[in-house]
Amino acid sequence: MAKLLVLSDTHGQLDNIRQISHLFDRCDYVFHLGDYYVDMNAFTDLIGDKLYQVKGNCDFGGEPIFLTIDGVKIMAVHGNKYHVKSSLTALSIKAREENCQLVLFGHTHYAEVIEYNGVTFVNPGNMTAFSHPTYAIVDVTNGKIQAKIESVNKNDEGI
Repeated sequence: MAKLLVLSDTHGQLDNIRQISHLFDRCDYVFHLGDYYVDMNAFTDLIGDKLYQVKGNCDFGGEPIFLTIDGVKIMAVHGNKYHVKSSLTALSIKAREENCQLVLFGHTHYAEVIEYNGVTFVNPGNMTAFSHPTYAIVDVTNGKIQAKIESVNKNDEGI
């Protein structure tokens, strides 16, 4: 069993990250999906080696990383190079080519958890002050995936 904390599009909003920093030690992995991925440098002492980061378009990147956690192959990517603001088609094709069951992506600033072509897609939304800041909690257990979107302002202590 593994618990993943997933953030994206923090855009320098360190205060919003601080509001959920109590979750770092409650989660087995922390993912930052780009656009100001260096924001997490301020929290590396709290997170340690369980931090996985990808670059977004504002970081001049967008390449995915792949890993397997508790029997689930995961693709973590910002999404800009897969045109996720238009559709999930290109991202879905890549996920299926790589035999991924879970795709973590950002870029759209829109939080969602959906099943598409047999793959679970999780977009944690964004952590900016310009909108309603959100993040995702993903549970991976024996090849099964459960994901939910949480509000930073909710500050839920009970994960």
